[in-house]
Amino acid sequence: MPQPNLRVRFFCGCLAGTMDFSLLIKALCLVLVIEGIPLFLAPNRAREAALQVSRMPGRSLRTLGLVLMVVGAGLLLLMRS
Repeated sequence: MPQPNLRVRFFCGCLAGTMDFSLLIKALCLVLVIEGIPLFLAPNRAREAALQVSRMPGRSLRTLGLVLMVVGAGLLLLMRS
């Protein structure tokens, strides 16, 4: 049986049998730790930042979200090589 190409394995790792769910859980736990750091160290500044984000127009938030996803995915691809 031929191996799926890299794109299929990257985006559909669970279908190609290459996804390690323990690694996914560890990554999500790390996200929680990183998200909690500013809330613990500077709760008032985190609250101010959240208020500023809540005042941003929807289009700006979508653009920011897209940029962050592309940068994150790009960094993941660089780290895999």
